[in-house]
Amino acid sequence: MAKSFGPDVFGITNAPGVGEADGCAGSSPISLPRPSNSGSAMGTPRSVIGLQEGDSVWTPCARNGFRRSTIVSVAEDESFLVEWQDEPHAAEGRVSKVPRAEVRPYYDYGPTKTWADNTQMVHLDDANILDNIRRRYLQDDPYTYTANVLLAVNPYKRLHGMYSAEKMQAYRGRNLGALPPHPYAVADTAYRALLRERRNQALLISGESGAGKTETAKIVMQFLAFASGSASSNAESIQARVLRAQPVLESFGNAATVRNSNSS
Repeated sequence: MAKSFGPDVFGITNAPGVGEADGCAGSSPISLPRPSNSGSAMGTPRSVIGLQEGDSVWTPCARNGFRRSTIVSVAEDESFLVEWQDEPHAAEGRVSKVPRAEVRPYYDYGPTKTWADNTQMVHLDDANILDNIRRRYLQDDPYTYTANVLLAVNPYKRLHGMYSAEKMQAYRGRNLGALPPHPYAVADTAYRALLRERRNQALLISGESGAGKTETAKIVMQFLAFASGSASSNAESIQARVLRAQPVLESFGNAATVRNSNSS
């Protein structure tokens, strides 16, 4: 995820890959967040107050975060009786009772439609954001904006042309959001702010183990090296030395985790 914290600090936070299984029965490399059993900290979301029998919704799923469901009936105790849509072949347990505060509205955009910016969606909540990110991931689009925040999912494979010199040139001098989501856009915004305001800038890169923080740092550094004036031989030398220093920086704090044997 990349986030602007004001004129002087920018950040990028990554997430591990998303599972390809649509249903809750499928496996996923990561445990996606699910609502607390006690309900939302802010109470029942306004977007679910008008839900009624027959509506499609998102309901909690222990494995994948949320599953698509249909409201069968509305109980008097502020809960819904729902039937799962994502697991039509489940032998049993397809109908469950879910508290109203744990339900999220579902909007059918079609099987292939995704949004480069989550704020363009009809419903902006955890379930719909996760679904949009998953769809984009499966289409080899690992980056998604939420306004000025860049969400990044580790593709665990090479994406042809995603980090080429031509791509860096395309993002140079362009406003955030003018082109598809990319770390180059965040890096370019910070770099131009540095030149324009003559104030120190910072890029904060965060994420859990195996999410791709180190690779994202390299991507950002390569763009900054490109944007800072590669015509100068002295600049090229400094840029190369900074990039070569990455293995040394990685040696601090390395540890073996369940997803990464050399986590930095």
